[in-house]
Amino acid sequence: MHIAVSERHTQGLSRPGEYRLSWQLLERILADDKHFEVTPSSLAWSWSQTQLQQGKLDAVFFAAKTEERSKWAQFSPPLTVSRAGFYSLPGTPPKTIQQLKRAWQPVGVIEGSAQSQFLRDNGFDNFYGLVESDALFQMLQGGRIEHIFILQSLANHYCSLNAREHQQPCLIAGEMPMETTIHLMGNLGDPAFANFSIAIAQGLKKLVASDDVRQLYEENGLPPDSYQKWLAQFNAYIPVVQHRR
Repeated sequence: MHIAVSERHTQGLSRPGEYRLSWQLLERILADDKHFEVTPSSLAWSWSQTQLQQGKLDAVFFAAKTEERSKWAQFSPPLTVSRAGFYSLPGTPPKTIQQLKRAWQPVGVIEGSAQSQFLRDNGFDNFYGLVESDALFQMLQGGRIEHIFILQSLANHYCSLNAREHQQPCLIAGEMPMETTIHLMGNLGDPAFANFSIAIAQGLKKLVASDDVRQLYEENGLPPDSYQKWLAQFNAYIPVVQHRR
């Protein structure tokens, strides 16, 4: 399986969090199931979606499930649950969603992400999409935008990279209106990906039974309620897998 991963994949695996947890779960499943071999390629988010839709990739890792994507994509069992919110630099007070909608300066977001779709669906007309997260943070630091809307895990990762340079908090969190499940995403109707999803579901069931998933959540510093939320979503997914077989 040729899988697109984050352009920050190596850094994402170097620190505890949702991204590393999701990859660790996938690795443990594949270690027990020799039918699938994964080849990761680091790509910018919007480019990875394009490559997937063109049939040049088998899957995209760490993808949020949305109604819009479900029109053309299928999803593995959830690997984690992630939140997204509005962030600003220290010295820029957080604003409410209604204030940000009326603001003259656009909200920065990663183009093609579930967060950009969330802004569209919730009446944001003034937002600026960028393909790469690095460029988004550079615009924020340069003062060209004052607020960005990103996954909490991406904000935590960015701040961990800058922790040595900045003693004060590197980002200030505002409202966190989006919570979504995170998956592997494949093309709708692709039987190979459907079989891959079934294997992931079976592997996760074993890891849940052995308590490995809960332990990985703890090792990655995620709160207990995060595991419970994921488990509820995973249990809801199982009947879908059984229906496919």
